[in-house]
Amino acid sequence: MEKKSRTESAEENSTLPLCKDLLDEKRWKTVTNDSFVPPKFVNERMIVGRRRELVKKFFDLHVSQQIYKELTADPPIEPLLPTEYVDKYCDSEFIPILDRFQYNTEKYLKYPLYGGAINTYYKQQLDKGYLKARAEIYNFNEPFRKTSFFTTPPDLANREPRGGF
Repeated sequence: MEKKSRTESAEENSTLPLCKDLLDEKRWKTVTNDSFVPPKFVNERMIVGRRRELVKKFFDLHVSQQIYKELTADPPIEPLLPTEYVDKYCDSEFIPILDRFQYNTEKYLKYPLYGGAINTYYKQQLDKGYLKARAEIYNFNEPFRKTSFFTTPPDLANREPRGGF
């Protein structure tokens, strides 16, 4: 007797015989198996040379910078077209009053307010010394708190009689 291999002896001893037909690929044809093709692995690094890759990156960067400049640039200013409005109502030799240099002595003699800086009531009071230009800060931790010169403390105000002291 010949010695049988382990797999053959196991197949004979099993209660369910293994069919070789079950493992046959031709028997199990499906739509998926027919249409499925595993993807081909292509190493682009081997196909494209180093210099070609660098040139491609350079041109890609150059084109992307040009596109970015075009997208972020301000739209071009359209030239003004002459119209009836411009012809009738716009003076091409117009100079604003502030840009004109003129000194009319008669006007300044007649109206002295035009002659120099504006002189108001409060400016006169400041010049005479009746008003302070800057107030003193008594408490630097609370600079905007009212001082006792203007208000009385709450405890004194509560003790104050109705007619005053």
